[in-house]
Amino acid sequence: MPQPQQFSWHNSRILIADDEPDMREIFAAWFRQLGCIVTEAADGQEALDAVSCDALMPLLPTFGCLASTVSSWSASSIAPVITLRS
Repeated sequence: MPQPQQFSWHNSRILIADDEPDMREIFAAWFRQLGCIVTEAADGQEALDAVSCDALMPLLPTFGCLASTVSSWSASSIAPVITLRS
């Protein structure tokens, strides 16, 4: 019986979407330390895929961003979503 693969953050592509530059910098640094490839966006409209979004972002908050993104995913797509509120 095949063993399930061990998850690793190494080389995972992460998009940090937050309207506060300091928050983007903090989370980007954290994910980079885990070995991730990080892209940053200043608002939901800049975010093509939502992974980490500020829940109260202007223009397009997290759930609107997620709804737009998830609707384009195929049934076999799996992506972790981390929502933070500060």
